[in-house]
Parts: sequence; structure tokens; C-alpha cells
Amino acid sequence: MKKVLVLCMALVLLGSALFADDAKVMPARVGRLYLAPTFSFAPGEYDSDGDYQGFNGNVNVFNLGFALE
Repeated sequence: MKKVLVLCMALVLLGSALFADDAKVMPARVGRLYLAPTFSFAPGEYDSDGDYQGFNGNVNVFNLGFALE
């Protein structure tokens, strides 16, 4: 079982090299700005015993991220 797990992990780690030619390469002296909005919500949580505890209301979070290349 351990050998199969090690083989699968090696394939996962080395498999990204197969798609290296598909990377987005930018021309020289060109920049790129990405905007990444995300929205998260949580109606409750699980405690240390694994029991679900609902909140009195929902937790809603909006996150606005930026990336500059």
C-alpha cells in the first residue's frame, strides 16, 4: 500500500512537468495585473468532537485580491 501511495505522489509531483510548455509566458517589458475577487460564507462550524454547531446568523466574507506580474 505504501509503494502505491509513494508512486502516486511521485506522479502527482512530476506530472506538472508534462504541462510546462502550456505556461503563460509574457513578452519582454510587459506587465499584467490580475484581479481576484472571492466570496466565502459559513453557516456554522464543527467543534473538536466533530459535532456541527450552527451560528446565530451566517458569516459572509468578501475578499478582493490583486496580483502584479
